[in-house]
Amino acid sequence: MVQTVRVARAMALAALLVTVSCGARDDDSDRELERLPEAAFGAVSVGPSLLKGVNDRDRTSVFVFDDNGSLLGKVTGTAIYANKVLAAKSRIVTASSRKLATLTAASRVETPIDYEDIIETAVNDPASGAATMWFNSGADNGRYLNKYAMVRADGSSGTGSVTGHVRSATYCGERSFALVQESLIGTTGPATKNWLYELDGHGEPVVRGQWEHSQEVFPASRMSVCAGDGQTIFSLYSSPEAREDAASGPALTLVRNHVTDGTRTQTPLEMAGFNEQVRGDSMTLADGKILWINGDGEILSVPIDGSAAVQREWRLPGWGDKTMASVADNTVSVIDFRGRPTFAQYDLRAGTRTKGPVELPWLESTIGADTESRKNVYSVSDIAAIPR
Repeated sequence: MVQTVRVARAMALAALLVTVSCGARDDDSDRELERLPEAAFGAVSVGPSLLKGVNDRDRTSVFVFDDNGSLLGKVTGTAIYANKVLAAKSRIVTASSRKLATLTAASRVETPIDYEDIIETAVNDPASGAATMWFNSGADNGRYLNKYAMVRADGSSGTGSVTGHVRSATYCGERSFALVQESLIGTTGPATKNWLYELDGHGEPVVRGQWEHSQEVFPASRMSVCAGDGQTIFSLYSSPEAREDAASGPALTLVRNHVTDGTRTQTPLEMAGFNEQVRGDSMTLADGKILWINGDGEILSVPIDGSAAVQREWRLPGWGDKTMASVADNTVSVIDFRGRPTFAQYDLRAGTRTKGPVELPWLESTIGADTESRKNVYSVSDIAAIPR
């Protein structure tokens, strides 16, 4: 009898030690990262779901996980709305309201910024890791001002600003470009000026081209894409004219800007009734076609030359208002945060699933929870796969 009791106690103690050990590993894996772990496979950014009510008590968190969905650690800071994760091989760049954080396999480097509460757009060059974050900084002497912070391929950083509203941005190799629209505050005059800016090797904004059109003509996506030769920027535009001319309903226009002088050509697209919304960071260029995800979760495409007819390639399964996707290196990364969050990947061209769904149970208690100020709730703002 005594022996039986001893065995039972030993088994109970062993079970307790296993539980404590697992708990310790979980606590350790939820640590603040000082470098990008070798096993990092993906990252998801979580922050306030609404702009209204964001304050310094709230936070923005980027959670890094491995290919089994296990949490490796996080990067946290004071809350910023619509945060992005810019991923390259062994590097991610992300933001909070007062700094950029760059994590590499060797280190974490933080770039201080003036207080910002909205990310307007964010783009990178996955090949080199160069990245630029654009912020919606608000009014300055009756004109709109957008500031930026950039991290170059060598890890050095820079900050600056342009007058106007950054509507879309892209990289052509390591060259950072932005399409900027004039925006006037407190005046009745029309704002018709538009610019193509490049951030030069010193991080200074240089005007490469200028043209005029109504404010009602603007990029439908916060990101553009660049041709393989680095000389042409492709953007999808929305405009009243395109919608009026489209006999079948929604419409977009494919606009080309030459990087040297901003020279523009445009092609109204035949949308065949497809939803005209361009979702998140989904626009890409592959096999001579522009591809993107629309508001219905459909992968649409149009050739950069030739036919203007938009084609439906395939549709993401289970698409809804709690699904987010990004596209990089011809792979679609998707997070579904209805109930227990899951992560999956699909081949951009074929539509076949190549990964998952992998459960992310550690995220479940955060999404939908009240922020610290209790004036907002937490939601996913971005998802990114980390090239290996």
